[in-house]
Amino acid sequence: MFIGSNGSGKSTILEGIGLLSAAMTDRVDAASLQRKGIRLSVPALYKSNFKSINRLKSTVDLSLEWDDGSSSDVYQYDVHLTTPTDTEYWKYHSEAFFQNGERLWGRSNASSRQSSNYIGFFLFNDAINLNASRKIAEDFSAYGIFQPNTMTLRGTMPDTTQTPPIGLNGGRLAEAIKALIHSEDDEVFFGSLCMDDILDMIDWAAAITVAAPKKSNINANVPTTRDVIEFTDRYMKDTAQLLNPRLAKKMMEVFCDQILRQDKHVFLTTHNPLVLDGLNLSNDNIRLFAVDHDSNGYAQIQRVRVSQKLINEGQPLSRLWIF
Repeated sequence: MFIGSNGSGKSTILEGIGLLSAAMTDRVDAASLQRKGIRLSVPALYKSNFKSINRLKSTVDLSLEWDDGSSSDVYQYDVHLTTPTDTEYWKYHSEAFFQNGERLWGRSNASSRQSSNYIGFFLFNDAINLNASRKIAEDFSAYGIFQPNTMTLRGTMPDTTQTPPIGLNGGRLAEAIKALIHSEDDEVFFGSLCMDDILDMIDWAAAITVAAPKKSNINANVPTTRDVIEFTDRYMKDTAQLLNPRLAKKMMEVFCDQILRQDKHVFLTTHNPLVLDGLNLSNDNIRLFAVDHDSNGYAQIQRVRVSQKLINEGQPLSRLWIF
């Protein structure tokens, strides 16, 4: 998880990863960037414009290093791109793949046909010595930035980036929840979680269901999707706050548990310290990073480590962060 103030560079980090994902697995253009939830901009703003940089580089340089956990081998993918000029496509200046520091594959403008410089060839190359690394590229191709907004979640406006089971802006939320709710032995479950555990996080809700909109609870002038989410309020009035400290903590605990169980990788950004209380930082698979600007305005990332002594004091991480 990345935490930092507004404008510290959290979203820029996620978009940098998205740009690398697009370059590594297909191509880079407006359509591929939008599919990954990246904000579109003019070519000049895709490059660094810091005052401390005297001369802008001609390429955008990205690099990814990883291991697959089953061996001691270390892999690396490097790509150098030039931003669009007369087309919407970014051009590949060069690509390279390394294993344990040895270059096994690569290509550059000098060795490739002009017509192929708009496509990334790492995932599509059939060289046998790339087989061990192809899995990470295939997994990385599914990367996307989920950034829901209220209007899309409510179904009053379409999701411009619709992907199954839920769009990057929150489209088809009701349908996704409907698919998760099921009954087993007269007990209702939300995915693998008992519905009672979910309702414990929303203390005013007695039930959660998904059904077609009704005239009795939705004004006819309000546009809706085919299905809507219905909450049964145990107090018959909506005065409770949805995001309270207990809910934020529990939501993060459940989220981390499910991500680890399903062997997924997720980057989260927040400027709300309440969600930190749900992070088990004693588990090395759950990591917290602080994002801030240095004196030149560059986004700096530092891993936050909490000692066992501090954990034993019993202070919530959110309180420690604030003070």
